[in-house]
Amino acid sequence: MSVVGGRIRGMSSPVDLLNERVGALAGLVEGMPWADTAELGELLAGAKDATVLDLAARVGEVVRLADAVAAHIAGEIERRSDRTLEAPLATRLGERNAPAMIASITRVHATRARDWCEVGTRLSRRTALTGEPLPSLHPVVAESVDDGSLGIDASRVILATLRQVEPFTTVEDLAGLERFLVDQAAELPLTDLTKLCRALPDRFNPDGIEPREEAARARADFSHRPPGRDLQQRHPLGHGVLRCRRSGPQRPNASPQGHLHRPRHPWG
Repeated sequence: MSVVGGRIRGMSSPVDLLNERVGALAGLVEGMPWADTAELGELLAGAKDATVLDLAARVGEVVRLADAVAAHIAGEIERRSDRTLEAPLATRLGERNAPAMIASITRVHATRARDWCEVGTRLSRRTALTGEPLPSLHPVVAESVDDGSLGIDASRVILATLRQVEPFTTVEDLAGLERFLVDQAAELPLTDLTKLCRALPDRFNPDGIEPREEAARARADFSHRPPGRDLQQRHPLGHGVLRCRRSGPQRPNASPQGHLHRPRHPWG
């Protein structure tokens, strides 16, 4: 087994698979009764449940393969638009960045363009110092994306989780986790896979969840409140006051919740 262009020799290109699956889908539709004279909506209305479900499954695979091809293209555009380059591609064409340019070209939502870029960049080809091509950092995800078994949304969630966990685990454990998550993606709905991935970093991080909980409590201690008109006229800053939830003894002019009232005393 050898690596060519960042891929394992003998693996089918997602373009080849996409072409094959689109042909199979078209053949199935063309083989339906009255396909020569009826519109697609009429064909589907008269089709059996099993046929409609089969078509839906085939369309899903076509979409996943199209996303795989799009991710490869987006990853290359992202590489050519790197701001460290002398003349980044996106900048030369008047766009803010690669996702913005891709969204404009393909007329997809900016979120989808970012997903393509993120996945494509993480799974893009690598080269050794000697110039020899190397496989993807995440070969299981890359293979599953390219063969259409793993969608772009699931792959983005998995890759983000692996990136979070990577500093706290070994190469072997990370590879095992990658395989586990790809297997789970084939069984779980995306919402359940996302919940699973969100819970995993705390199991690998030696500090656990406590630092994030402390940070959340610290953020909750402060909130921003627009001032009243009288305070806007009197306060030199005039654009807001901080209110603090106090756990210790309250000042005389504080409410039980710790929100400071405007002083009523002349010396206030």
